[in-house]
Amino acid sequence: MKSEFGEVADNGDKEVFKKYKYKDAMEGLEAVFKNLTEVSKVEVPAAEEPAAPEGEAKPEEEAKPEEEAAEGGDAAEEAKPEGEGDKPALPTFDPFKDIDPTSHAGLDKIGDMLGACALKYPFFGDVIKAQVCKFEFNPECGGSMSYGGAAGLIAAVTEAGATASKEVWFSGLVGGDDFDELKEMVDRKDEILFPGVMSGWAEK
Repeated sequence: MKSEFGEVADNGDKEVFKKYKYKDAMEGLEAVFKNLTEVSKVEVPAAEEPAAPEGEAKPEEEAKPEEEAAEGGDAAEEAKPEGEGDKPALPTFDPFKDIDPTSHAGLDKIGDMLGACALKYPFFGDVIKAQVCKFEFNPECGGSMSYGGAAGLIAAVTEAGATASKEVWFSGLVGGDDFDELKEMVDRKDEILFPGVMSGWAEK
């Protein structure tokens, strides 16, 4: 399967953005699509399959990854190179797991719903950020901006709900050079701008 984000194999163990499992990424996008159709009531016309030329049989459905894995059985496990077994799962904290996008029902709340989805489903949130960065830094590069509309709605809703400035706390990863540059900006009282919408907390 080829997407605007590069080659992606239809296999749950493959990685997207070198960060997400394909299965988790697709589940997140499917959840967003479900919210669009069932919560926001967006009518999406069904895609029509191209008719096969007369006399040409429809190709058999390709085997699904889980079926292929089942066929491989123990042999597939034995073929794994030494030291490449399952990595131990690291403990994670998901501060957004209780977010409920369905609480923003109706077409007039679609921006709020998409914003909630961008927090609850991190792959979708990163796709939105990627589209914003693409537009901000290189709008002439061409290519698909299929999530540009969603990014615009989220930004518009966030802007409309802006309140007075106050201290907030964010979570992120920065290298030593990044930290030094951010510290210099704080010392100079510069404005620090990040593309897209960020979320934070009122306390540590």
